Amino acid sequence: MSDPPPSTAQFSVVQPWQKPARSRMLEVLSLYVEHAAVATSVCFLLSLLVEVQKVHRSQGEALRDVCPSNLLLMLVNSALWLWYAICVPLPPLVLNNTIGLTACCYCLTSCWFYARQRREQTWGTAAAASTVLAFMAIFLALVYAETSSSHAQQVGYLAMAVSILAYGASQRPAECLLRSAPGLCHLRSAS
Repeated sequence: MSDPPPSTAQFSVVQPWQKPARSRMLEVLSLYVEHAAVATSVCFLLSLLVEVQKVHRSQGEALRDVCPSNLLLMLVNSALWLWYAICVPLPPLVLNNTIGLTACCYCLTSCWFYARQRREQTWGTAAAASTVLAFMAIFLALVYAETSSSHAQQVGYLAMAVSILAYGASQRPAECLLRSAPGLCHLRSAS
C-alpha cells in the first residue's frame, strides 16, 4: 500500500506571486529602506576620511584639526555595532560596520603616524592612553557579547549610547580646536 498524499495544510508555503500586492510592496519598500540605511551609515562612517585626507595632503600640518576623541568614538561605535550584528545576526549591520571599523583604523593609524613626527599637542599621552583604552574596551565587548544573546543585546544598547556620543562629539569640533590652538588660550578661559 502507498502512503496517502500529504495534505496541503502541511505545505502552506506562499510563493511571492501568491502574496497580496500590499505585502509585496512592503517587502520591496523595506528592502529599499534597508539599502538606504546602509548607504547612509557608510557615508557617516567614512566622513572622517575627509579630514584624514587633509592631513595627508598637508603632510601632517592639518593634524591639529582632527580631534582624537571623534576618531575613537567612531572606532568604538563601529566595533560595538559589528559585535552586536555578528552575534544577533544582522547582515546589513555587519557590512557597513566592517567598512566603518576598517576606515577608523586607517584614520587612527594615519593620524598617529603624523602625530609621532610632529608632536601635536592634541595627540599626546592622553590621546595615546585613550586609544589603548578604546582597543581594550572593544576586545572586552567582543568577549562579553559572545557569551550569550542577552549580553549581545546589552552590547547593542551600549553601541546605541556610543552612537549618540559620537554624533554629539561631531557637533563640537570647535572645542577641540580651541584646546589645541596655543594662540587662543584666552578663549579657553572664557568658555
